[in-house]
Amino acid sequence: MSVRAPRRLRPRRLRPRRLRKMRRISNDKRRKPLAILRGPGTVPTVAGPSGHHGQARPGPLRRLRLGDHNMGEPDMPKRITPRGLRLMSRRALPALTGVVLAATTLSAQAATGPSGTHTEATPYSYPILLKRLFASVKAHHMVVVAKASASRGAAARGVKIPGNAVIMVFRNDFAVTMLKDSVAAGIEAPIRIYVTANRNGTADITYRTPSAVFAPYHNRALNHLADTLDPIFAAIVRSAAGPHARPSRLS
Repeated sequence: MSVRAPRRLRPRRLRPRRLRKMRRISNDKRRKPLAILRGPGTVPTVAGPSGHHGQARPGPLRRLRLGDHNMGEPDMPKRITPRGLRLMSRRALPALTGVVLAATTLSAQAATGPSGTHTEATPYSYPILLKRLFASVKAHHMVVVAKASASRGAAARGVKIPGNAVIMVFRNDFAVTMLKDSVAAGIEAPIRIYVTANRNGTADITYRTPSAVFAPYHNRALNHLADTLDPIFAAIVRSAAGPHARPSRLS
């Protein structure tokens, strides 16, 4: 004869619906990781007998779920909709266009040199082009102030490199006028003319216009002087390069 346990001692049977609900709650807790963060700010201490409060101490540690609104972080969208993608692309397009244009401008300047730089490819060899340049400077009533040649200095050390020379051209009356207009611009004078030899035996001649050299100083009187010097230096280079010269660029 079996003895039946009292009703209050029997194990409680869960209904299927309630059992599924408890399993879902358990899975949700397991899916969200926990982060241990320090509580907000500090907590005050109780005043002592003297009426003075002690120093504030850090608040107790509390457990927060990631994504808790009390953490002070903005809510992130759960997913990006196609409309959101279109809005993001419209906002990013002007910035990307500016970056591409800036990169194109910088690459063009790197290929052709600073603004106002002109290079003429001539059929003459390096020594002959140098002689023609000296003669052209003298014919246009300018003065060769100095000459610097890296190839000549390398030859003195026993190293052979393609010929190149920087010819510095100016005149004293222009120098006095320039310093009267701007002492700071004196570092730009004399104007440099660059002669370089090519592998095929020819040579190129390069210079920057005086107006481009003096433009950063934003001086009206200095710009007027540059307007006077521009045709002089253009004529010097044109005469030295000869009628068969063609525009080029330094590699």
